[in-house]
Amino acid sequence: MYNPKICPICKIEFIPNSGIQKYCSNNCKKTNGKKYIKEYNSKRKKYMKEYLKKYREIHKIEINKSRYSKNNHCIGIESNSCNKLISNDAIICRSCSCKQRYKLPENNPMYGIKGKDSPGYIHGRGYEPYNVKFTEELKDQIRKRDNYECQNCGMTEEEHLIVIGQVLHIHHIDYNKENCEENNLITTCKSCNLRANANRDYWKSFYNNKIKEVISA
Repeated sequence: MYNPKICPICKIEFIPNSGIQKYCSNNCKKTNGKKYIKEYNSKRKKYMKEYLKKYREIHKIEINKSRYSKNNHCIGIESNSCNKLISNDAIICRSCSCKQRYKLPENNPMYGIKGKDSPGYIHGRGYEPYNVKFTEELKDQIRKRDNYECQNCGMTEEEHLIVIGQVLHIHHIDYNKENCEENNLITTCKSCNLRANANRDYWKSFYNNKIKEVISA
């Protein structure tokens, strides 16, 4: 027999069926869950708003009051406008963006090809396993060194947990998963880590300069 408890929702005294039972009924348990979700969504919305504001300031993105305008159409690629209506923040539509990324017209036999034959193929090591030295202890050590902040946009780990639902990522500066030296690892948010997969020469140089500032600080 367990000692009586008081339900935190309805304030009624009850005898629990187990030592870990906290609520008198499933209804009280669901009520508390809904309250938690409401508070979580409210906090997430607040942090998301602050994060987006900070992101726009860093990347100098102007905010338009209306998302779409009758005068904003896709300019296309190679001076060929597809004239598709797009949002005010965009320049070209997604379809033209993909064609521009691969720099291939639709009638080219290489267009749309994936894998090693794709013109966007780099090295194919993206799915290789990480070095056994790349442990959670090492990752947390790097996050602590970087003050639990993304070293590109400045997003904190608390904000990242609320907005993304994950801890901050650890990025390999030289893109070599076997190199787990501390001067080759840097803390980034999920967005900045994904962004670093393109234009790798630029980001390698950028984070190499950044890690020198971090270590010397």
